[in-house]
Amino acid sequence: MAFAWKRDRNRDCCFVVDIVGAGFSWLLRLCRAGASRQAEAGVTGPTVKTPRSRAGAVWVGICIAALLLIVLVIFMLQNTRPVLVTFFSLEGTVPLAIALLIAGVGVGLIALVVGTVRIGQLRRRLSQERRS
Repeated sequence: MAFAWKRDRNRDCCFVVDIVGAGFSWLLRLCRAGASRQAEAGVTGPTVKTPRSRAGAVWVGICIAALLLIVLVIFMLQNTRPVLVTFFSLEGTVPLAIALLIAGVGVGLIALVVGTVRIGQLRRRLSQERRS
């Protein structure tokens, strides 16, 4: 059995599916509800876009964060070999994944502090410009 998908050039929102099997061939036309009647009549309505919302952006962010968390857990489970870590005169062994996680959190905190300072500078400059 074989499937072939093609966009129907005559209709704006239709797809043609050609299903070929042993001894049969079907041609299906998949359209949005009412689209074929509108296209045949030459009527095209305005396209309505759903406005983006903060809740939608938060949902996408949560999904991405969940996927990254799953990847991080898999990484940590695969990298449990102990490594020697030396910091100034302190020395010890920790799993590789934990050492990398601590280093990443440290870099993230440094970036957070630098970004916070810069945002504070910009806000002060903006408020001074508004006053003058």
